[in-house]
Amino acid sequence: MILVRKLIWIRGIYIILQNIIRTAKKRLVLIGLTEAEILLTVVLESKGRGVYYPITAYPSDSQDITLYNVYKEVKNENKYQ
Repeated sequence: MILVRKLIWIRGIYIILQNIIRTAKKRLVLIGLTEAEILLTVVLESKGRGVYYPITAYPSDSQDITLYNVYKEVKNENKYQ
């Protein structure tokens, strides 16, 4: 499990994300639904000690949507074991 202690965000924009899907180098890729129910992918870079800075965010593409759906299915299967 990865703990994000602090997220440095730009211009006071806040997005509620549900799932951490994959990691690459010192970056996290988060895919989740916003309050407006738009599936969004956000890339965060680690600044150390649980502090992350957003690199980019974009509406999830088909690959991200597939990963999100697979993750949700696996999570739901494990929930009932």
